[in-house]
Amino acid sequence: MTRAEFGGSSDGTAPTSGERRPTPSYQAGFAKGIVEGRDAGKADRGLSASGRWDLEGQQELEQADSGYYPGIGPREEYQTGYRAGFRLGYKEGFGPR
Repeated sequence: MTRAEFGGSSDGTAPTSGERRPTPSYQAGFAKGIVEGRDAGKADRGLSASGRWDLEGQQELEQADSGYYPGIGPREEYQTGYRAGFRLGYKEGFGPR
């Protein structure tokens, strides 16, 4: 994920001077993605004693449109936000590796 894809700062907070502000569509996708990513990370961590990290094996990242509806805004922006949020949430949910 690049800063351009995010449209804000690299840490997921508000953009700093000179950076684009995330669109409402991106923000909605990010919010949904982080919740679902945390759940997926927790589930993967709990599957076995060793807990297998499998972020790229998550089907949610392919579609990246869970919760999307046209009134939110452009689908592509929502998907970009969802993927960013899901990756961050998965890392938080899975915990230290």
